[in-house]
Amino acid sequence: MDDEDDDGPKYVYLICDQRDEAEIDNLYNYLYDQGFEVILPVFEGDETQIREDHIENLKLCDSVVIYYGHANDLWMRAKTRELLKAKGYGRTKPILSKAIYLAGPETPSKKRFRSHDSIVINGMNGVIEDSDWADFIRETQG
Repeated sequence: MDDEDDDGPKYVYLICDQRDEAEIDNLYNYLYDQGFEVILPVFEGDETQIREDHIENLKLCDSVVIYYGHANDLWMRAKTRELLKAKGYGRTKPILSKAIYLAGPETPSKKRFRSHDSIVINGMNGVIEDSDWADFIRETQG
């Protein structure tokens, strides 16, 4: 992931909770098939290593997708705040696109979830539709 290399593939950081790791394959493959290198968080290692890797991914990725599945509202709020703090972590370029993918289980907070800062994609039905991802893909590809 080189900030200066605009000729290679774009990097998408697919943030998910460890409980959702087994459920992200379809989304991972979809993004990869769009020509993106997809980065996943690490879940093994000590807390400091995991945090450092997460911050490096935020600093170097081109775009971000937060997979909001089994994690709770506090986890979701923490991840959206981290996107706001990315510049403070040493990020030198703006994030090209931010998406929040709402996945099951359905909860009242997911039903009312909205964002002015990120594209919200309702994936509760488990089907990945090109039309839902068109803005994210266009913004990421530049």
